[in-house]
Amino acid sequence: MAELNLFPDAPKPPSEAELSRKGPAQISTATSQAVTALGSRLRILEERYTNLRHKTQVTDQNMIELEKGLKEDVKRMLAGLDDMKRELDEVSRRSLQLAEEMRNTVKQSDFKVLQKYLEFWEPLQFVTREEAQEWLGLTHKKQAESHSDSDEDAPQVTDEPKSSLFDQ
Repeated sequence: MAELNLFPDAPKPPSEAELSRKGPAQISTATSQAVTALGSRLRILEERYTNLRHKTQVTDQNMIELEKGLKEDVKRMLAGLDDMKRELDEVSRRSLQLAEEMRNTVKQSDFKVLQKYLEFWEPLQFVTREEAQEWLGLTHKKQAESHSDSDEDAPQVTDEPKSSLFDQ
C-alpha cells in the first residue's frame, strides 16, 4: 500500500477503534469517505504515472534524435579524417618526389665548373654549318681557279664538297 507521506493533504482513513465506536450509518459514511480518498489517491498516482510515462517517452525520443545526430557527426568526422589522410599521403608523396628531384639537381660547384668550361670554349665563337659550308665552298673555288690556270685538263671542282662532316 502507498505510504501516507506521499499524500499529505489526503484525509486519513478511520482506524478500527473509531469504526467500532460508531454506528452503521457512520461506518457507511466513513467507508465512502475512505473509498473517495482512495479514489483520489489512485487518480493522483495514475496522473503521476502518466506524467512519468510521457517524460520517459520524450526522453527516449530525444535520445534517439541525439543518437542520430551523433552518428551523422561521427560519419562526417570519419569522412573528414579520410580526406585528411589522403591529403597527408599526397603531401608525403610530393615531398618525397621533391626530395628525389633535389638529389638529382646540379650542385652549385658543378654548375660553376660547367660555367668555367663554357667560358673557356666560347661557344658563341663556334662556326655554324652554313658558315663552314660557305668557307669550304670559297676555298674550293679558289683552288679550282688556281688549278684551272695551271692545268686545264684537271677535273672540275664543284661548289659543294662531295662529303662533309656537316651533312648528317
